[in-house]
Order: sequence, then structure tokens, then C-alpha cells
Amino acid sequence: SLDYTINGGMGGFGYDTDGNVTGLVSGDGVVHLQAPREVEANIDIFDLYQASDRRALTIPNPYSAVGPDLVHPSVVYIPTEWCGWKYWMAYTPYPTANSDYENPCIAVSQDGEVWETPTGVTNPLVSKPTGGYNADTELVFNKSDKKLYLFYHERIAPTSNKLMVMESSNGVTWTAPVAVLTGVYAVTSYASPSIWF
Repeated sequence: SLDYTINGGMGGFGYDTDGNVTGLVSGDGVVHLQAPREVEANIDIFDLYQASDRRALTIPNPYSAVGPDLVHPSVVYIPTEWCGWKYWMAYTPYPTANSDYENPCIAVSQDGEVWETPTGVTNPLVSKPTGGYNADTELVFNKSDKKLYLFYHERIAPTSNKLMVMESSNGVTWTAPVAVLTGVYAVTSYASPSIWF
């Protein structure tokens, strides 16, 4: 299990290893303040903070010249650090709502507020597939093998929807993407995956 994750999609919640809600990512892709660990799971996450308490973060965007928009954030928090960082985030840029740019990227932080691209990483990690697009990142850390796994949705019209995965033992070098599930276009979709292991 993970110490902490914020599941992306078009917004989501962070959970600790006991299943308690500990944070919030809004539908606009902005990561909001994390709640204290003692917050009970049955509270309304939107009542934790007033709107004035929330603040936008600056996340590196390889397409910033096109636009600033990012979606599908998935954050992993490792309190003891992994490869020098406590926070790891996968996300997809989405400037001007153009899926040509919706390709998985990775960023790191020590405090969850100041983010940067890890040294040695060139974002995006995956290019746009011919005839389709990528979306919906989900990042998980496996304590057993000490690796990050980056899942994302690859959709190619009019043939397939795939759930892809890449792995890394250092956050910089990633394996080639492999399909773990394949569906039929417009029939079976693997959008917004949520993976826990």
C-alpha cells in the first residue's frame, strides 16, 4: 500500500494508508492544501478549507508556450523520500483543451508546493500516438520493489482504448510503455484509472 496518493482524473481525493481522506485535487487540475492526518474519512472534503485558503501551484509544462492548462494530476507522497524527493507527480498538459498535448509528464517536490522537472527527465515522457491521444495519468509507488509505476490511457480512433504502464527505479529512466488492458474504441474505455497495490 502507499503512504499517500492523490488520484487524478478530473479531480480527486488523497488518502492515507488507512483510507482516510487527506487532500484534494480540483477538477481544474489544481492541487489544493492537504488536510491534517487526523481528519476523519466521513467529513466533506470541501468543508476543510475556505476558498481563500487554497492556492494554485506552478507545475512545469513542456507546452507552456501554447497554454498553462494541466489535468489528471496523480501525486505520490513518500515521507522518507525516494530518489531524493518526497513528492512525485504524474500529469498531462492540456493547453487550450487540445489533446495533441495531453502526454504524460513527471514532476517532483520536497514540500508539495514548489514543483520542478527531475534532473535528467525530458517531458513529456510519452509522445502523442498517431491517430489518437494520451490521458488520465495514475502514479503509484510500490514499496516492495521500490519502483514508480505510471499508468495512463491511450486512445486511438477508431480502433482501440488501452491502459498503458511504464515503470522506473529512479524516476528518470522509464521503461517503454506496455498495454496492460486493451478495449474496443467507443465500446470499452479505460479512462481515469485508479490503481492501488
